[in-house]
Amino acid sequence: MDIYLVIGDPGVGKSSLVRALTGVRATRHSVDSIRTMEYATLATPPHFTIWAKDASLQEVDIPPEKIIDHVKKLRVDAVLLVLWVNGRRSKGRPQQSASVYINKFLAEGWSIKNVAQIVGGIASSISLPAGVICHTFTNLKSAPFNRFVSNVRASWNWI
Repeated sequence: MDIYLVIGDPGVGKSSLVRALTGVRATRHSVDSIRTMEYATLATPPHFTIWAKDASLQEVDIPPEKIIDHVKKLRVDAVLLVLWVNGRRSKGRPQQSASVYINKFLAEGWSIKNVAQIVGGIASSISLPAGVICHTFTNLKSAPFNRFVSNVRASWNWI
């Protein structure tokens, strides 16, 4: 399974980015409410079907095992997921960091195609496995949002 990740701290625009890239506006607390869509890319193959979740998995209390099990049932080529950089409490429970999710995705044999890290203010550092392509975007509020979305599309080779 190919995976695209949007990673950042709360409130930096991760969900807005996913909605702008995909048009997804899901029920935030469900893994079953997301639609799939076909995307064109400059890479090979030129089209792929992607399943997207517009809320941080930690924010809506979806552990990596649950998302992995759900995606196994889907007929898609890729997934687009949102993660907080650091673990924190949500819904009264501690949540795992992006690194924990990423390691579980990789252990499942998933291939991380691209990561967009969104930084607002002080950057939270994330340690990504060797070879993972990560593009860092800052100061989202200082430029038009559509320019930012266009830059992410370009960095991911999405048409």
